[in-house]
Amino acid sequence: MLISVNGHEVNTLRQFKKTVEMTKRNAAQERQRAPDAAFNFSSEVKCWLRLRRLPLAKTLIVCRQVQDEKIGISFDDKGTNKVKNIDSDGALACTGLPALAQSFMRKSSAKSSLRFLTPKQMASEPELVPWTATEINHRLLNPLFKKHEADLLIGARGMEISVTFQPSDFMEAICKKLRKSRFYQSFF
Repeated sequence: MLISVNGHEVNTLRQFKKTVEMTKRNAAQERQRAPDAAFNFSSEVKCWLRLRRLPLAKTLIVCRQVQDEKIGISFDDKGTNKVKNIDSDGALACTGLPALAQSFMRKSSAKSSLRFLTPKQMASEPELVPWTATEINHRLLNPLFKKHEADLLIGARGMEISVTFQPSDFMEAICKKLRKSRFYQSFF
């Protein structure tokens, strides 16, 4: 997620384009002011981008009390990395992870499956979705893999486990985009 370009806060694509154009103009003016110094600079315009790597993620470290203790999480029966249940008494719940994530996709009332309901009948609360594990013990999980990879890594030996979760609708949107690309399997 893009936060700033050359120290200027960016929230929209329009602001991004405006900031990049301003940077190009400033570089061109500098070259005209000092033509002999133009040889010292490349013809490329450089922008400094500040990114937030995991804008929706929750990364947690879970400590077990004894070896082979369950941390209180169960994954989807289909073998995906989607969280089915977080045990309220488990070590993972003690870290403060909510049982459900806020939805990444904001559905408008026109596109919502509830579009036939009146505004009073539609919930004003944010839509909640399950979590999807994307990284366990600094090992990235394949979002397209369906053979209980997350279960195997969570059950691995060790007293400390680091886990990164993303909202499941966000991961589904990424997988959908990846599948549209021609060579999506080369990413994994």
